[in-house]
Amino acid sequence: MAIERVTLYGLPIVAGRRVDYGRVDPALARELFIRHALVDGDWETHHRFFHDNAALIDDVLALEARARRRDILVDDDVLFDFYDQRLPSDVRSARHFDRWWKKASAGEPGMLDFTLELLTGDDRGQLDPHDFPDAWRQRDLLLPITYELDPASAIDGVTVHVPLAVLNRVQPTGFDWLVPGRRAELVAALIRSLPKQVRRHVTPAAEHAASFLELTSPADGPLLEVLARHLARRAGIEVMADDFDITRLPPHLVVTFQVDDDAGEPLAMGKDLVSLQHQLSPQVKAAISEAAGGLERTGLAQWEVGDLPSVVEVERSGQTVRGYPALVDEGQTVGLRVLSTRAEQRVAHWGGTRRLLRLAVPTSTKALSRQLGRDSTLALTYAPHDSTRALIDDCTTSALNSLMARHGGLVWDEAGFDELRAQVQTELPGTLLEIVETVARLLHAARRIEQRVDELASPGLLDALTDARVQLARLVYPGFVAASGADRLRHLERYLRAIERRLDALPTNPARDADRMRRIQQLWSRYQAVARTRSGPEIRWMIEELRVSLFAQSLGTAHPVSEKRILDAIAAA
Repeated sequence: MAIERVTLYGLPIVAGRRVDYGRVDPALARELFIRHALVDGDWETHHRFFHDNAALIDDVLALEARARRRDILVDDDVLFDFYDQRLPSDVRSARHFDRWWKKASAGEPGMLDFTLELLTGDDRGQLDPHDFPDAWRQRDLLLPITYELDPASAIDGVTVHVPLAVLNRVQPTGFDWLVPGRRAELVAALIRSLPKQVRRHVTPAAEHAASFLELTSPADGPLLEVLARHLARRAGIEVMADDFDITRLPPHLVVTFQVDDDAGEPLAMGKDLVSLQHQLSPQVKAAISEAAGGLERTGLAQWEVGDLPSVVEVERSGQTVRGYPALVDEGQTVGLRVLSTRAEQRVAHWGGTRRLLRLAVPTSTKALSRQLGRDSTLALTYAPHDSTRALIDDCTTSALNSLMARHGGLVWDEAGFDELRAQVQTELPGTLLEIVETVARLLHAARRIEQRVDELASPGLLDALTDARVQLARLVYPGFVAASGADRLRHLERYLRAIERRLDALPTNPARDADRMRRIQQLWSRYQAVARTRSGPEIRWMIEELRVSLFAQSLGTAHPVSEKRILDAIAAA
């Protein structure tokens, strides 16, 4: 249609009249119809081919997002030529088209159907569908993947969709390798992020990336570690995993995680899976609890839960939701909860079982005090705890932890609990007394250190004295007895004696002390990065043993220790 304006000797006779432009310029009207209605899709019609072609174009656009290219879909001129070759010359409007297509489709219904070859030209054969999968498989989980090609978008790149109820089951392992189709770009970007003195040995980055990917796969381990080893071997230089500056990676080369509810609506998204798991932990627990039905209980004072299953499984939204039942310490009582992970289950169930034992096998502070000497009783008042009662509770927790470990650890049925309770009832008094006497000696030593530090107060020794105070505070603090463990307490005595020896020698050679302190502090700084890993606690005690080796060698260490051993342990954590 067009707007017609008629004038006579320059004066308007007709203004704004709608006319069929096909009568004015049939060829241009036909071209406009093809371009706007058929190619641009600016047409409301019921014809099947029209909607199928639009869906196929959407598939190709999605492929462009996956491959991160704008040049896969052919340009509009190709689509125009396709229709131009098939439509008769007199089809110049929707009305003309409908009349013609009614007859033409009866004889050749697929005449106007697009094909992938038409829409992609030669590019389709260069793209392997396996390079851009629709889902990420991790064990029995199948997590949908979507792709976005929009640098201004928060989800630019690869997005893995995680249902809330299985968020606890997803491990970070493997996501650092990205999808195969983006891996070469990712590795090249990592190589370019290396410090200049390292990067100059591994150029051009694209060639080294290609070589790396020919020889490795995600099964070989974390990407940064595997790549560092490969480059070190290939270039003959030292390359460490932390040499790569991942902050320089473009956002589209890092997986985005989107956590969805049961309706598929997003709850949260981000690049850090572990942070999302922490952020949504309450919602995950609620979803798992709901899926587990009426298993949970509260206010228990004895074993009333029968045989506890180690795991419960429920199908939800096509995924297997797993929960891990555990007794949990509620303070004065015990509850039964279904938790998100086995790690949470082990920690919680240990605490819940220990609370049941405390309820079943009470201890007497008065009876314990009668067995302690006057010096030991006095030493308990030096504790950093809020009260002597809090210290005894700390010691009792440590004693129960020790006895539970000695007699098999966690129990999951009433018979196992009854057997454990009988053992604890027999051995707890003696074990608790032994721990309290050891703690009394530790508190005496801590008191002597505090007094010695006060005596040495001098500006020239301030750094060393501050370091000694910090070390003491890391060894003796509210809750240190249970946190250290009964077996570790005898080592704590040696660590405190080493502080005393250090303070005795400090005034005679403060420069030597400063050098050793600097080495310890550098190690401690490196240790902080891995403190929360599984190896963290052992590395922490290795540093204490190194202190003994440096400041009080005559006391001896529990095992061979050196700065190199500690650095190796940190690197492997």
